[in-house]
Amino acid sequence: MTLDFECDSKDMDQRTAGLLEAASSIYHLVIEWSPDLQERDEVTKQALINAAFIKGVNVLQIITGVDHKDAVECLIEACDRETKSRVNIEYIKRQMGWEEND
Repeated sequence: MTLDFECDSKDMDQRTAGLLEAASSIYHLVIEWSPDLQERDEVTKQALINAAFIKGVNVLQIITGVDHKDAVECLIEACDRETKSRVNIEYIKRQMGWEEND
């Protein structure tokens, strides 16, 4: 079954929405337990990010039973949505004066 992320979340089929929710939870756990990347060189940063992504895909496959391709697509979509959400939240905070402008 092909996953469809092009539609709005409320219009997604139940399977896709469930997978996206699981991927989002995994994304948050990976971020929470990731080492601080600020002081790392670029090669180490990329290696840590790649390792975290691979582990996230493996976990998603184990807990949902989806194939590798669907797990990768779903985790990429969850990461993209989280990044867009974070950018929007930061923009709103700046606009409302809740956060200092850089």
